[in-house]
Amino acid sequence: MPLYDQVVFVDDNFTLNQKRVIKICKLMKERKIKIDWFCEGRVDQSSFEMLKHMKKSGCKAVYLGIESANERILKYYNKKISLSQSKKAVRNAKKVGLNVIGTFIVGAPTESENEIKKTLSFAQKLDVDFPQFNILGVTSGMPIWNELRDKGYINESQSWEKHLLVPNIFPGHVPTGKIKQMIKEGYKQFLFRKNFILEQVYKTLTNSFRIKVVMRNIHNKNLKNVSKMYDSIY
Repeated sequence: MPLYDQVVFVDDNFTLNQKRVIKICKLMKERKIKIDWFCEGRVDQSSFEMLKHMKKSGCKAVYLGIESANERILKYYNKKISLSQSKKAVRNAKKVGLNVIGTFIVGAPTESENEIKKTLSFAQKLDVDFPQFNILGVTSGMPIWNELRDKGYINESQSWEKHLLVPNIFPGHVPTGKIKQMIKEGYKQFLFRKNFILEQVYKTLTNSFRIKVVMRNIHNKNLKNVSKMYDSIY
């Protein structure tokens, strides 16, 4: 019996070298390594061919860094991706049968309330299985940290060990409390769509892996946080 039955590749750039990923997938098949695995990936490095090999070798889900629905914010993050690439990556992953978790970041300096709403709404328009909404945070050494430090918003001698939420330190920003409420509403709107509920019920009833995870969560009484529950499923 194998020691583990699941593996997660915690690497933002796991799919950066697609030839390498395909080689790993082929070796897993050749050596008959039967294990459920998960990874993170870039939307501009998510070819149909690579995703197909990932699915065949046991990949259950891919976390795609979509980040924002606003080109201005994507440029600020220096992501070097486009909305069309995000749509295509999700389409390719779903086509081969992978679950997709879209990760989004809101709360960038100067990001408006309307821009945040646009990102939350974009998550519903994409065919992701679940979104992860995060408020932008910074730690010492990050480019955005350096920018805010140089502008006088961060006292590095006092905060260099801390993780700071940008809306808490950038003046005139949409307040953190407001963003948290918007995110809560975004999850609510995403989860309680009729089509989404029916699709998830069907997928769970026809997938032994999902049933096992749901039963484990029920057994552990771990249903307090909806986003965490779906994260464990995928």
